[in-house]
Amino acid sequence: MDVYCRHRTVALSRIGIARQIGFQEASMIIRRMNVYLAILMALLAFIAQASEEDVAVRDVKISEQDINNLRQPKRGFLVGGQPDTKDLDALAKAGVRYVINMRPQAEHPGFDEAAEVAKRGMSYYALPIASADDLTLTKVRTLDAMLRNAGEGGVFLHCASGNRVGAMMALRAGLIHGKDTEDAIATGKAWGMTRLEPAVRRLLGDL
Repeated sequence: MDVYCRHRTVALSRIGIARQIGFQEASMIIRRMNVYLAILMALLAFIAQASEEDVAVRDVKISEQDINNLRQPKRGFLVGGQPDTKDLDALAKAGVRYVINMRPQAEHPGFDEAAEVAKRGMSYYALPIASADDLTLTKVRTLDAMLRNAGEGGVFLHCASGNRVGAMMALRAGLIHGKDTEDAIATGKAWGMTRLEPAVRRLLGDL
């Protein structure tokens, strides 16, 4: 009887220990799951915040800008005439990250635009288009590479009025993206093309 009781006591003790170990393991698993869940929630919050900041950068506001012929043909992309230093301040504050200048050196604005752009934390690209003779496939490909590098937005493109920018965007639409002539011309006009339309049509093979 005593032996039986001792064996029963030992068995019950082992069961109790096993249950205790099982409970401890379950508690540990739950704690780990809570930690993983907290990490996941923090990661999701970080991604959401980054996405909001990204949208804020690309959703450029233009209401307070005072640039000749300024327009926003696409979300996050601005085109217009020559900015001055105050305009560059406003563009940087609005979220512009890249400035693409299509004016040649001969059309100097009276200040070092590249230096002023860099001073405000933006990247500067020069793609000089002096006349219709500069509307070449090589330069269109260069513009396409610049825009692909810029990503989804935060870009300001300019010449003196937007005409050359629009012409280059029309050629990009037709020669790079394969749009038909009328669609490419419509794209160019949306980006500011005016007087260069005949030259663009000729280059697209419509004349």
